[in-house]
Amino acid sequence: MSSLGTIRERIERATGYFARREATVLTTFNLNGRFLEEQALPAILGVDGALAAVRHADLHGQLAETECTVFYDPTVAPGVSGKFRYVARPVPLRARLFHPKLVIIAGISKDGTTWVYLAVSSANLTLSGWGRNAESFGETWIHTRTQQTWHGLDGFLAWLQDYANLGGEPDRRDAVAVVREALDRMPSGYRFRDDGTKFWSGTLGARFYSSVVDTGGLPTFLKMGRSRRPAELWVYSPYWGSVAEMVGEFGAKRTVLVPAMRADRKAIGLSKSQHDTVKDIAEVWRNESEKQDDRFWHMKAYWIRHGERFYTSVGSCNFTEAGLAGANGNVEAMLVFENMEPDWPEESDTARLEDLSDQSADEEDAPEPVPVVIVVAYDWRSESWRWFLAADDSQDDFRLSLPTGRAAFRIDPGSGDRRGDPPSFPAHYRVTYTQHAERREWQGQVVELHLDHTRRTYGKPLSANDILESWRVHAKTGSPGPRGGGGNGNENGDDPQAEVPAAFDAVNLYDLYRAMRALRTRLGELETEPQAQRALLVGRSDSVVALARLADGDGEAPVVRYLVLRELSSIVADCKGSSLHGDPLRRVREMKRRAKATTLKQLAAELRGDREKARRVLDWFERRLAKMDRAGR
Repeated sequence: MSSLGTIRERIERATGYFARREATVLTTFNLNGRFLEEQALPAILGVDGALAAVRHADLHGQLAETECTVFYDPTVAPGVSGKFRYVARPVPLRARLFHPKLVIIAGISKDGTTWVYLAVSSANLTLSGWGRNAESFGETWIHTRTQQTWHGLDGFLAWLQDYANLGGEPDRRDAVAVVREALDRMPSGYRFRDDGTKFWSGTLGARFYSSVVDTGGLPTFLKMGRSRRPAELWVYSPYWGSVAEMVGEFGAKRTVLVPAMRADRKAIGLSKSQHDTVKDIAEVWRNESEKQDDRFWHMKAYWIRHGERFYTSVGSCNFTEAGLAGANGNVEAMLVFENMEPDWPEESDTARLEDLSDQSADEEDAPEPVPVVIVVAYDWRSESWRWFLAADDSQDDFRLSLPTGRAAFRIDPGSGDRRGDPPSFPAHYRVTYTQHAERREWQGQVVELHLDHTRRTYGKPLSANDILESWRVHAKTGSPGPRGGGGNGNENGDDPQAEVPAAFDAVNLYDLYRAMRALRTRLGELETEPQAQRALLVGRSDSVVALARLADGDGEAPVVRYLVLRELSSIVADCKGSSLHGDPLRRVREMKRRAKATTLKQLAAELRGDREKARRVLDWFERRLAKMDRAGR
């Protein structure tokens, strides 16, 4: 299935079929961070709002509940703002590009069925890709292991997990891991019928190609195991390279090439010298639709016929060696449909020699692939820096500069780590190295890992009383709470992300316990919505962990801080089985222990240094509180 133009409406329609979204994984060659945050993510996560304030507040809330990772090629700086809770991860490759354009959403429909939606297109996560260019687009819905797309997508995601492993324990909350878990719980035999008016109609029979799984390349994949030559091949592409060799790879009896006009619209993208190499083995046609259209036709699409069967393939593969060569070329992805006529542009007649370019255009007009394969991340869980380096044989003496103000230090190929404090995000690193007796440098953007453990606030930072009031109000109304934790209409996400406010404002004990009871009620109501429950525990700026971080410390009102942390520790312990586990729970308990020690110290000081008496008083106080706890549940 192919659709020309933007892809926003198709994505918005698809995301609306989910009753609950669990994770989304996006891949792109070029990443425009501003476009991603202002346009693409709201569409993908079902956020609707004409005002930026409303849209940003809702987006904060959705990202608190839905794990999101965006993979991109680091040859072009992504411009990620650091204002929103998602992972932007580069995929550096040696002598090739990370080029697939995918939208993957895992979730559950209203009838309880687990689905993974997969969109494959030629559109980057940029304004040009989603709004200005003419693009190709295909979509499919995965619900059972019997679909070829199940195996193809799971293999691609496994490659993403394994490539450039940064070391450390795997994160089960990572978006890729969550999508793979959704695939893993799908049945082996049950299938919906691929007809009718359902949202999946016409898509279940699609095949997914990725060059990291189907290493023989797209020509081999589209032969579908047949030994005979295809009867016919039509190709639409904006970029062309080694054209005669690629025509030979497909080996069709008839081949028709339809090049797009260059982005400057001065000539067709196929050059005169390239035309000379194929004039006896392929036809070169004009795209009639371009004459009255000022868009750049960035679509990559293939139509191939084997006897009575034909296949339409759309996605990222340009008609170049890098695009078609499988394991020896770029990382690419395509979606293939059988016996489905696409909405092709109208062809007119063969191209004239004067229509062709004097010179061929570089694929994607991209710079050379990154000169050094390196990923640098800050791991919030271990509070350490992690990196992965794959050195070329000609490269040595690598020195890494982190955005911490400390001197550069030597690193060796492989994975490494170093304890340290986080920077302000977005953050950049610099690596210098020697190659061919020259000193060289590369800069890249730092990745954040394990966002469940972050100490950053996404959305408007709240005071302790703001958070308690949020719990009380939303327990009464039954609403899910402030989207993104702002709790008011002024939330807009436009300001730089602030650290959690240092001040712990005075808390009325009556309000404290009333809010805690309301919080327990709300968490109980969310037991059937584990992601929303988890967001209230750890993801939002009015979460349990957000209040715990505010209460932690040696400032004023140590007794009240201890009471707050005591209640929060009890709440997260009750919820740990379904929504919270590991370090978040342990850290709240550590905060409680520190607050108890501070309280004990203050009591001892008030009792003229009698620590034993202070301990007895605190023990008595805790026994009384325990009785209140049991009575209140």
